[in-house]
Amino acid sequence: MKPAITCLLLLLFAATVGQAQTITTQFTLGIATANCIPVTEQDGVPVGAGAGAVCPQGFFGGGSMQVKLPNDPAFPGQPLTMYICSTSFISNTIPPVSSTQQASGSYVQALSCLTNYGYYTAQWDGTLTYNYDSVLQRRCSSSGRAHYCRTAYYPVMSGGSGILSTPQPPPPPPPPPPPTVVNISGGSCDGSFVCTLIPATTDVLTSAVLDVYGSTLTVTNADGSVSTSPLDLAQVYALDDDGETYGVTASGTLYNANGGITAGVVVALVLSKDEAGNVTVASGTVARTK
Repeated sequence: MKPAITCLLLLLFAATVGQAQTITTQFTLGIATANCIPVTEQDGVPVGAGAGAVCPQGFFGGGSMQVKLPNDPAFPGQPLTMYICSTSFISNTIPPVSSTQQASGSYVQALSCLTNYGYYTAQWDGTLTYNYDSVLQRRCSSSGRAHYCRTAYYPVMSGGSGILSTPQPPPPPPPPPPPTVVNISGGSCDGSFVCTLIPATTDVLTSAVLDVYGSTLTVTNADGSVSTSPLDLAQVYALDDDGETYGVTASGTLYNANGGITAGVVVALVLSKDEAGNVTVASGTVARTK
């Protein structure tokens, strides 16, 4: 294959890849209202009233440029609402006020918007074009007692258009791993509800101590290390009317000996109280989340 042909094929391939990695949307603008310019069509699809707008002073006025489109081409089926936008001047060919009709013109701005998708922030870049026609009108103004009217050809907005592009979004992060659940087969609690928990198996935890009223949990891991948690929630509640069965719910964050976070933790227990007042752990779980 000749070098020139090879180079041409590489350029075509690079252009194709570049197009595939960029998402673009085009939209048509209607006539401006008080705060906004309605979007009447997006990518060839008519847009219902109120579903899309370009708002130079924000959706409610008094702010900066904001844009809403009914469809987000990066995530089809969802609206695209951009609260943080900026514009810059490109060109101005708006027809001047004149006694004779002038050629139609436009005002063109560069538009850049940031959109937060949760797992990443996208930047949409493009242009806005506002079209103006030279229209014969009679306009009047007053200053004090003076009243003045003039008939002339004035620039009147007749619609517009916009285009925005953004790189193909990165794949979303994988979902968090499922929690590691350790079943509790037994244990006991003292009068202050400090409970020693016995795991059914020791491949994850070998022991745990839950201080309900002290709002702390200490676990001994299978590797011998110890993790502690200052609990965000720790509560005891009756499960029957006889005061013989109680539930315990606790949650927090486990820290290692160096103060590093190792996992989130949720504890759920069922306690039994006998006639002598002894409290034992009937069942329960300790769930660790990354």
